[in-house]
Order: sequence, then C-alpha cells, then structure tokens
Amino acid sequence: MSNAVIAFAVTAFVFASCANKKDAATSDVSTSSLLYAIEGKDLSQPSYLFGSMHVSDSIATKHISSIVPYIQKSSTYCNEVDVIDLEPSMELMGMMFLSDTTLDMLYSEDEMRRIRGFISEKMGPAGMMMLAMKPFWIAAALTELEFQSTEDEVLDVQLQRAAEAAGCDIQPLETVESQMKAVEDIPLKDQAEMLLESIDEYDEQKAMTEELKMCYANADLDCLDAVYRRETFVQSMDDGLVNRRNSEMFEKLEPIVAQGRPVFCAVGALHLSGETGLINAFRKAGYRVTAIPMP
Repeated sequence: MSNAVIAFAVTAFVFASCANKKDAATSDVSTSSLLYAIEGKDLSQPSYLFGSMHVSDSIATKHISSIVPYIQKSSTYCNEVDVIDLEPSMELMGMMFLSDTTLDMLYSEDEMRRIRGFISEKMGPAGMMMLAMKPFWIAAALTELEFQSTEDEVLDVQLQRAAEAAGCDIQPLETVESQMKAVEDIPLKDQAEMLLESIDEYDEQKAMTEELKMCYANADLDCLDAVYRRETFVQSMDDGLVNRRNSEMFEKLEPIVAQGRPVFCAVGALHLSGETGLINAFRKAGYRVTAIPMP
C-alpha cells in the first residue's frame, strides 16, 4: 500500500461513517474557510492554519494557487509528517496486517461473504490480498477509491515542496510511528464494525464522500464539520484519530507560533474544527483566530 494511502487513511478516513445518523451538531467555527490567521498575544506577524485533504483529487489541489502566497510569507512550515521523506519501515508496514488473528475470526460466514464480494467487485482479484490486513486499512483503501487521482502528487506533498522552495524550516508535528500507533489503539472489534458498515452502507458512504468533496471544493470548513458531526462514531476512533492527536499537535505547534516568526501549518481539515480542534485550542490560549476568505 502506498505512503499516500497511509497518510490519507490515518488522518482523513475519520470522515467515513462508523455508525448511525444523528442530527447535525452546530459547528463552533463561526466563519468558514480552510485558511485561518493566528494573531494576538504580542505576535508581530500572523501565522496561518490551513485545512488540508490528503488526496491528489482536483477538489483539493485546486486551492494551491490561493495558499502558496501565505506559505511564502512564512518562516516555518508545519505539517503532520514529512510527506516527502515519508519512508515507513517494514516493521511499521507490518502493523497494517493481522498477526494473531484472521479476518474470518472477526466476522460471521455471511459477513465474510459480503466483504469478499465487495472487494472483488471494486478491486478485482488483486484486492483479495487485502484480506490479510486489519479492517481499518482495508476500509481506508476502499475509501480512497472514491477520490480521483488527477495530479502526480497529493496536496500535502505539493504544499511541502512549495514551503521548501520558499526556504521555510520544515517542522512536522507528528511521526509516522505516532500516526500508526493511533490506529493500533483502535480495538479490532471496532475496526471490524467500521469496515462492515462502510461496505453495507456503501451508497450512503459514497453520497457522503461527494458531499465532503463539495464542501472542500467550496473551501467551507463549517460544511465539512457539519457533515462529520452528523455521524455517530465509535468512541475509540474519534478519540484516537482526532481528539488526542489534536491535543498533541497543539502542544507542539503553539510554542513554535509563540516564538513570533510567521508559521504556516497545514493539517487535515478535520483537525481544525470542533471543540478539540486547533482553531478552538488557539482561541482558548488567548490568540485571535480569524478566517481568511478563499476564492
């Protein structure tokens, strides 16, 4: 599986449904964009937060021309991981595969029949090799099929290359190891439930993906947040892939911003919004965070 799939799956797959619908919650991001300025607390120059989507689909890469000028204004570029030198070890890649159990042990015969049939339909005979993988990674690969790869590189890679060309100091907020650990902490039972529901509710999932793509194309974080919060998630996934990582990213990012040199930070859009998101975290810390309109 490609490095792009790993980055996408760990940080973006949480948009996919894991349980039943609920009423949409109100987003606490008051003005919508994908780009936000961080000011106040004696900062002489603003820093920036940008909500990325870890795909090469044109709905994501269309925003590059609007974003690069803000990268060029910055001294430091922060992202989740160094996506250019992303080379997971064989040990980390091995974490994607089942070891002490098999997929058949997590599902009934009828459920396995549905899973095999769906994978075969979407990916052909080669897809059967994925049955040795943990359910999360199977679901991630299936989710990626809904995005059209229309550029050579995913958005995150293109943004980091722009930062390197601008002479920015590159400071990732996470490591591949920590991201993989976030997935490892999700019990296999919860992963199994997530995969089966993503297959059984595929048409609904596909419609939701299209809705998310439209929100992102319109640079509308409020819209993305509302679609996400319309879902009821397995708590272990929400905590591990979103809430805990948000807290850890803020703890590393805030001291860099506080140094006063302009910082451009690009992380998955979901990490900006919500009660535990970076926008709210900076506001609680006394900063002024305002949306920058995007075309």
